[in-house]
Amino acid sequence: MNLYEIKEKILLSGKLVYSTKELSKLISRKPEITNVYIHRLIKKGFTKKINGKVIFTYDDYVLGTQLVEPSYISLTSALFFHNIINQVPAITTCVTTIKNKQFKDIQTKYHKITPKLFFGYKKHLLDNSYAYIASPEKAILDGIYLKIFTKIIIKNNLERLNLKLLKKYSKLYPLRVRKELENV
Repeated sequence: MNLYEIKEKILLSGKLVYSTKELSKLISRKPEITNVYIHRLIKKGFTKKINGKVIFTYDDYVLGTQLVEPSYISLTSALFFHNIINQVPAITTCVTTIKNKQFKDIQTKYHKITPKLFFGYKKHLLDNSYAYIASPEKAILDGIYLKIFTKIIIKNNLERLNLKLLKKYSKLYPLRVRKELENV
């Protein structure tokens, strides 16, 4: 198997971020052999490594959800994706159940939430791959829960949201979040 065949197999797989173990499985090679291929792919400029994973995309949203799993795009990044806000976020913001983390070289930040709040996102096809992105309603609630969004941000965007869905999702959040939403 040559480098072009490996790259083609990766691009056809639909996933563009791999650990060595995952890539070994995809190309049916031992991890030691896969590491040699990874080194050659990097040398050819087909890929690079971030956080120990091999990436074959520079799409911020694909990277965001595939670099740290489980995670989904949320907060201002999700609001921008859904055309709720117009300003392009400087950092791609994600939510995960693991731990807070930030990657400066790709401008991506992860915020930890409790596993019971890990819902309200959909898989979107991007860059011949996928990214999980929160609904606007979920992004707003995540912002309140994480104490990131101010009342002004919430108030300015309420009219663009599905209020029934917002109310439904809010019932799953702590009382503090529901109260803050009611006070807007």
